[in-house]
Amino acid sequence: MLALVGLSLPAEVLAAPAGRRGAPASPASPASRGYSGPGEAGEAPPEVPEWWSKKFERKKVVTPAPEVEEPGDGLPPERMDYGGIPLISFDSDLGFGFGAIASIAKFDRNYNPYRWRLEILISATVKRRGDGVEVPFHDDYLNWDLPGLLDGLLRLSVVGRFRRQSNSGYYGLGNNAERRDLVIVADPEEELGYSEVGRYYEYDRYLPSIDINGRFKLWDRSTSEHKRRLELLVGGAYYYNFLNVYENSKLEEDIAIAREDSEDGRKMATLLQGTTNHSMLLLNLGLIVDTRDHEFVPTRGTFTELSMRFSPGVQDNLLYAGFTASTAWFFSLYKDYLVIAPRVLLDNVVGNAPFYNYSQFGSLFPRTGPGGSFSVRGVRRQRYHGKIKAIGNVELRSMFWHFNIRKQKFHVGAVLFADASHIWADYKRISIRDQYLDAAGANFAVGLGGGARLQWGETFIIRFDPSYSPTNDNFALYFDFGQLF
Repeated sequence: MLALVGLSLPAEVLAAPAGRRGAPASPASPASRGYSGPGEAGEAPPEVPEWWSKKFERKKVVTPAPEVEEPGDGLPPERMDYGGIPLISFDSDLGFGFGAIASIAKFDRNYNPYRWRLEILISATVKRRGDGVEVPFHDDYLNWDLPGLLDGLLRLSVVGRFRRQSNSGYYGLGNNAERRDLVIVADPEEELGYSEVGRYYEYDRYLPSIDINGRFKLWDRSTSEHKRRLELLVGGAYYYNFLNVYENSKLEEDIAIAREDSEDGRKMATLLQGTTNHSMLLLNLGLIVDTRDHEFVPTRGTFTELSMRFSPGVQDNLLYAGFTASTAWFFSLYKDYLVIAPRVLLDNVVGNAPFYNYSQFGSLFPRTGPGGSFSVRGVRRQRYHGKIKAIGNVELRSMFWHFNIRKQKFHVGAVLFADASHIWADYKRISIRDQYLDAAGANFAVGLGGGARLQWGETFIIRFDPSYSPTNDNFALYFDFGQLF
């Protein structure tokens, strides 16, 4: 959600592997570590005791190689990078964002992309509401990434986070959920103000959490040009939900239906769960195929995720499982000047999932959608809720201007994109209050647009995405951080 301002950070502060812009230096040869080989005229080296030979060999292996300048970027392979910068963003759904990010990364020639990296983010947004302003979104986290554990076989990520969204969206269940324009009727006796009326499609949610995920290499034939890797995803998350349901809101209306002793009430109660404060434990398992030539700005290869998340129902009988199948492909039509990138994603939920999970997808990278800056641009954030979600994106990317400011690398580009999604409330058509939650035929949500990209170093991507949804008749503007996929 956040983008960067200022140029106070060294170029490779949060750098990923040099990737296509330069491979890591190879380890020093035995000769460079001081061993000169056999004696003159083919003489064998003097005999030494076996125990001394083994000790010498161990020392020789761990002797650090001399630091050398990488010809590609002029930075030593053994180094510590750190820094901090202010952040700004804009999201039509969340408002104007501000904050700061700081990080420290340890680079080592024997670890790819780095030995470890610690990142801290503090951010919030402000948005106009009525005659005043509010702070609808707050996001703080500490992310520790360790990609070189167990001799490079394990990449571990530990994230502690606190997030609050006071304007979380809920428009009803299914793709047939309507959004009506609200009309404010002044009534001095009722003292009905904009704040109450404007929150009809909203609720408030606090979410402290901790996520621990490990990626084990099952197969790796990566080269300096691109990855060729199969990984096993194993991990979990624990979080606690604090929910505040606004009076006279759509969510309060549906909760009231779920409490009825009627057929409609029983149908709604089956779907609408997790509406009170509760804790949640999630276990993740999946497979990842990664053949991209660059982790952050790929021009070739694919990134495919097959994963599941499982909740044992530690509270409120929220026992459910979610399954995600996602694949993104990158085809270079002409270097990085013209790249076409499609993505297809399918996410299914079975069991007693909390209702807010119906507007989320993914296990490795959990996202909000369909709707919003990381799923279907132009469609309102959390606009649709359903157990089955299908999302498709296609982008035409171009990075056409490359330049340096001192030792800092910059790349400027543009993108055209089209996003689409379809959701279903359940695995069968359900009618509540004589209205089906899902339309009989196709009922896609579509977003179209084009924007700009600025890449700073290897990992910082700033994107500016104005977009319009012809199906929802909604214009949205995103000034954001990171690629959509």
